Amino acid sequence: MRIALVFLAVVLTGLGGVRLGGEMVAFMALPDTQAGFANGDGFADTARQHQLAQSIETRNADLILRVANDHLQHAPFDPVLLSLIAGAGMEDAGSDVQISASLLDQAMAIAPYDQRVQSLRFAVQARLQTRQPITPQLAE
Repeated sequence: MRIALVFLAVVLTGLGGVRLGGEMVAFMALPDTQAGFANGDGFADTARQHQLAQSIETRNADLILRVANDHLQHAPFDPVLLSLIAGAGMEDAGSDVQISASLLDQAMAIAPYDQRVQSLRFAVQARLQTRQPITPQLAE
């Protein structure tokens, strides 16, 4: 019994060391090491930001909407995500304008001076007035 417990302790310690080594390698591979300390989930947050940026580059409203909704589970009050969901939702002909307007109002209430939110709000308002797609320039 004693040998089994010692063996189990050695195996668990070894697994912990491997996990720690993997985290150290991932941390050293980050171009911006401050991202690892950004919040309690720094590495995953950086990966989510990269995925969101890639979806924006595709200019596919359905993909942006899906990725932004997935990320909203981790950051439910992110004003940029709320604005992106509102803007991507406007591309759908059958979308509810009130929902998009409500999301934009929430985003502006959270971050009234954020240039990205203001840019997205301007683009959605212009889209409503002209009914032609307008792609905002997101300032990072």
